[in-house]
Amino acid sequence: TYFPDLTDNGLYKDIENFFNAWQTFASNPNNGSIKVDLASKSQILSDNIKTLRERIIEIQKSINEELNIKVQEANTIIREIALLNKKIYSIEAGDLKNANELRDKRDAFEKRLKELMDIQIYKSGEVSTNAQGENTIGYEKNYSIYIGGYNILDHSNFKELTINSINQNISIGIKQKNLEVVDIIKYIKSGEIKGLISIRGDEFNKNGEPINGSIGKLL
Repeated sequence: TYFPDLTDNGLYKDIENFFNAWQTFASNPNNGSIKVDLASKSQILSDNIKTLRERIIEIQKSINEELNIKVQEANTIIREIALLNKKIYSIEAGDLKNANELRDKRDAFEKRLKELMDIQIYKSGEVSTNAQGENTIGYEKNYSIYIGGYNILDHSNFKELTINSINQNISIGIKQKNLEVVDIIKYIKSGEIKGLISIRGDEFNKNGEPINGSIGKLL
């Protein structure tokens, strides 16, 4: 929208008018009206570049807000999965019942979490068989979720993702046992959160403006 492909409007046209005005001025350097036109075209180009820059920075800010929302959503899902794991274990370990409904809910949460970011889920345990030798109930002794080698959920114990600020830009971390926060932005390789980071960028100058990503390149 801000950089249209059409050559008869937008920044492309402003640049073209700017250089055309200079060519006209070069042929008639003493013409007062031509000087005024050159000054006008220069001002238009300058103003529009400034406006475009401000609009791009607004997109950067909106992406930070959206990242915040999606990280909070991921934390909610992680908490829900931990709670479901506790309920599933309680039902299945005691009475040889299969908590199918709870497992379906957990599957839905897993799917959504994978849409948000690339996670690794590991499950292992024991399988019960009936008199006919058919597998019936799976008892999970181990259930864990990792991001880039960092554990964020171990059965019913979990670590929430932290929202950190780098020059007023959202970054994502995991708090370790020693209370150190490890930034995991670089470990998120896919998903909606990665998409937003790719647009915004993850390296910033002293003014908090990205120097990479789609927005960094535009700026």
